[in-house]
This record gives sequence, C-alpha cells and structure tokens, in this order.
Amino acid sequence: MKNTNFVKECQSMKIDDILKKDNLTFEELFNLKYPVETKIDPKWMFFWSNFHIFAKTNKEFTMNVWNGIHPVDENSSEHICPINSKVRIWMVSRMGDVGITDNFINPKGYDCRGVETDDLYDWEIIKIK
Repeated sequence: MKNTNFVKECQSMKIDDILKKDNLTFEELFNLKYPVETKIDPKWMFFWSNFHIFAKTNKEFTMNVWNGIHPVDENSSEHICPINSKVRIWMVSRMGDVGITDNFINPKGYDCRGVETDDLYDWEIIKIK
C-alpha cells in the first residue's frame, strides 16, 4: 500500500504552506488522517493535527452547536450554513464521512457530521506545525 499523491504533497509541505485542490476524495482525506507510515511509526497518527483544512460547501448544511453545558439537548442551537460557505474540516471518519464546522474563532469540534467530500470544493490545506 502507498500514500496517495495528495498525502505525498502534504508530507512535503513546510509550515505556512498552502495547498489548494479543486476536489478531494474521501480516500485522499482518510489517507491524510492515517498515512501508510502509521503502521511503521505511531507518531504518524498525529500527522492530521499538522494541518488546518478548509473547503467550500456546494449545498446547505444544518450546524448543531453545543455550548458545552449539560444537558446537551437544552444547550444546543441550530443554524444553516449556506451554499458556498467556507467550512473547516474537523474530522474524517472510518464510516466514510467528514465532520465540519463554520466556527473559525474558537472551534471545539464538528457541528455537522455525515458530510461527503463530494459536497465540498475549493479545498485549502494549511500546514500549521
């Protein structure tokens, strides 16, 4: 098994470099989360945290935002993230989906899950460490 060309590009990035892609597949994104080297050296499990990943939406998404206070149901609010909004990709799941947020000020996780990579475009990968 080999890393995708996308992951090889990310591995060669320096801090503050920006990589732009029109589209990404789930396989490319998942490979960034779990590079082939993960099987050899566990430090690669943290490679994902070296990046901020953004994209634009090509459909509306409902964001379910929890304020951190329990119970969750009573302390959550929803809003619509419109088409063509910039979002941050927070996680990629073994279930085949990604989690996104439109909170860039103090994100603490994803506010919408079940997003497919086909629902996103104009990807921007920024190397932060």
